[in-house]
Amino acid sequence: MCVHLSPSLSPTVYGADVLGDAANAHIDRNQFSESGIMSVLQCDGRMHMNRVAHPYAKAVRPLVFAHRGASGEAPENTYAAFAMAVEMGADAIETDVHWTKDGVIVVAHDADVSRMTNGQGRIEELTYAELHELDFGYRFTPDGGESYPYRGKGLTIMRFRDLLQEFPDLPINVDLKPKVHPLLSQYIREVYESDGVERVMTASFHHDVLQRLRQQNTNLSTSASPREIASFLLRQRLGVGVSGKVPHQALQVPPMMYGIRVVTEGFVRAAHRASAKVHVWTINVVEEMKQLLDMGVDGIMTNHPDRARFVVDAWTPPAGQAASGATINL
Repeated sequence: MCVHLSPSLSPTVYGADVLGDAANAHIDRNQFSESGIMSVLQCDGRMHMNRVAHPYAKAVRPLVFAHRGASGEAPENTYAAFAMAVEMGADAIETDVHWTKDGVIVVAHDADVSRMTNGQGRIEELTYAELHELDFGYRFTPDGGESYPYRGKGLTIMRFRDLLQEFPDLPINVDLKPKVHPLLSQYIREVYESDGVERVMTASFHHDVLQRLRQQNTNLSTSASPREIASFLLRQRLGVGVSGKVPHQALQVPPMMYGIRVVTEGFVRAAHRASAKVHVWTINVVEEMKQLLDMGVDGIMTNHPDRARFVVDAWTPPAGQAASGATINL
């Protein structure tokens, strides 16, 4: 039986996208009490299985993930952003999904449409037809509000199955946004129907969602939940180590949070020993990309895939490090 995190060690350790909202995330060194540590370590006892072979695991060079597509250049999570990311040389797409009122899986980050469109309302309370009428390029501005180049250009919300079919050869990293949803089996079915098993990795801020997904289908690859990341990081920092392989194929994390360094060479080495990749978000500065590559990370999530493509292609692994990020025994 897995012992859940005690109040002395909150599962909300890191923030944004896969790990939750950055504004709500923090680490307090004083919160790492003995009881909290033991809760995490006992919970980590479940880490004993590994996902099937996956393109993310086979990559020989660090991957460039287009975060919500080329979202620095086009409206996020739209066809325009995804197509631009491909043109810029992205190896993979990172995206998010919600369910509509009538049970359609759609591609969007926010639960509410007001930040991106000319409409209002929560996706779960709107039908797909209602969402399809909204302009998802309406509020995108590259210059602080001086221009809105995508307004009226016909950018509509994408269905998840359409994304899979429009980009049939591209690995896709999917963040399941809803906390609990009865149609998780529908998500699995759409991945299978689009031949996506070997190219889709699923993430979620919600540990229970990932656990349900793994229970329903052991062939789908997943990234670590916040609880699993907290457990892994704590073990690595304490020098306890991880016993056996982990139930996820990737640790997708920010480089640091509130002054606490997450990604270090030691963290990456520990992940690789557990047969897990390290993907870091959201990195838009070239120099930081270079530093992370030198640490051995396996993927960079960015709003500007053209920058990351240039950096990765020009990067030479330090002596003793393979191009994939794994350490070579010399």
